[in-house]
Amino acid sequence: MRIGINISNGLHRRLKAIPESVNVSQICRDAIESVVRKHEEADTRVYEDDLSNVISEFANEGEQWSDIDWREYGWTDARDWFKRVDREEYERFVYYREFYLRTPRSPEEILTLVRSVRPIEGVPGFYDRFEQHRDLREKEWDRLDQWGLDGDPRGDAERDYNTAWLAYFSAVHKLIEYTKNQRFEEKLRNRAEMPQPELPEHLV
Repeated sequence: MRIGINISNGLHRRLKAIPESVNVSQICRDAIESVVRKHEEADTRVYEDDLSNVISEFANEGEQWSDIDWREYGWTDARDWFKRVDREEYERFVYYREFYLRTPRSPEEILTLVRSVRPIEGVPGFYDRFEQHRDLREKEWDRLDQWGLDGDPRGDAERDYNTAWLAYFSAVHKLIEYTKNQRFEEKLRNRAEMPQPELPEHLV
């Protein structure tokens, strides 16, 4: 295999000034061989010294940003929101949700509807969860920058969270509407079963 090398003009002039013939290829081969041998010897020493426990421990950076289940956060927070929300706030959100669904919007725009949920004490929202993992998110961005990769950890996290939140809301809202319809139909049945009063002839 042939490999080309680049040297400075100054080094080239000094090389030319040497009276005897210099085998540049052999010098390069010897230098490469020396470097490779040192690395191979280091690898061998690592295995011989049995540093597997240290390697395993240091390789484990603990909790990773990508390991956080943002969907679980979304489901949990939506559940807790339903347990504490009052009827007025619930109906307000239902109104906005129906408005969003009636108007032309992209799937991404619909997900932002979760941002309009008013805070309720004791119920975390996405931004609370996001702030909770400040150290991890900063580490994630540093890692992307170090590797020269494009990415939006915050956007990905919020997308998963909002998707789960809205899915949970939709499921509960559907059950609420179903229960309301069942109760209304039951009232109609009870009314139909009531005996009809006789009309007084003298008043007809």
